[in-house]
Amino acid sequence: VNTSALHRLGHISLTLYDPFLFGSNYALESTIFGRYDRASKEEDEYEFGGQVALSKTFFKRLRTRAQFTASGIQSGDFTADVGEDGALPFTPLRPKLELQFKTTLDFLDNAANPTRGFSIGSDFSYINIQQVEGTQQTSDEVFGNFLKWEAVLKVFLNFRRKLILAFFVRYADSLSLDESSLPEVERYRLGGIWGMRGFEDDTIGPMDENGDPVFRTLAGGDTLVSSTAELRFPILARLNLWGSVFFDVGALDESLNNLHARSFRTSAGIGIRYLVFGQVPIRLDVGFNLDRRCTEAPDLSTGQCKELEPLTVPQFGLLYTF
Repeated sequence: VNTSALHRLGHISLTLYDPFLFGSNYALESTIFGRYDRASKEEDEYEFGGQVALSKTFFKRLRTRAQFTASGIQSGDFTADVGEDGALPFTPLRPKLELQFKTTLDFLDNAANPTRGFSIGSDFSYINIQQVEGTQQTSDEVFGNFLKWEAVLKVFLNFRRKLILAFFVRYADSLSLDESSLPEVERYRLGGIWGMRGFEDDTIGPMDENGDPVFRTLAGGDTLVSSTAELRFPILARLNLWGSVFFDVGALDESLNNLHARSFRTSAGIGIRYLVFGQVPIRLDVGFNLDRRCTEAPDLSTGQCKELEPLTVPQFGLLYTF
């Protein structure tokens, strides 16, 4: 059994927190951490390091945060064999520096289980990371410089405390200061329970004008656009059991200019949520691919697909998609 295919997530950290730095309204956090992610990432990913963050809240609703992180990061399939050419199936441990600025305007009534209100968030990062060519470390150990940013909007409408209509919109983009694509560990991914339900994890990629997949050396993309509309309703309110129907749409590519009508993928589905202590959702979603396409480029002679994407994918998770 290839254990790398199992979904799992681990995080350990030690934080020193000063909520009133030198008697001011600024909060200072100093953290050392270790992270392992195979839940939101297609491959195993390890990161170890430290970070310092300075944050402040204005008017009880506007949260700001500046954060500097220095870490080492490694990714790949750590259970696979070495290739015939001696290439490792995972990258070496690479140093990474990141300076990040976050701002959130939050009018939600609850962080874990929002039922009304809205929030607007933005995230801007400068990243300096050692580049990797294929699965091998480059001999000259070149460091790449990148800018990443994203904006997120969440809206929740409550109808007589029985129906909750939720909307989510996300735009994420990037810029390379060295005329290269984002490194694989930083590229945006789409597909799965955290983005596009009804698709297997991280399987949505760039599409050509015919809607056929465009295959590149690196998975994912440098630009992402996605949105969700979801209606949540009580099934057995006394038992904290809720249901939902949803519609997801999204696309990603190498740049915003590369996106076109056939880039966008759509799915719809139903779900069941159990609210632990009436607040923390455990959910099962079943999404249906509304526009099934080839899993690989069609045969050039016949134009036929060798295999279509699955019609439906059941997915289990903790917390809401947004």
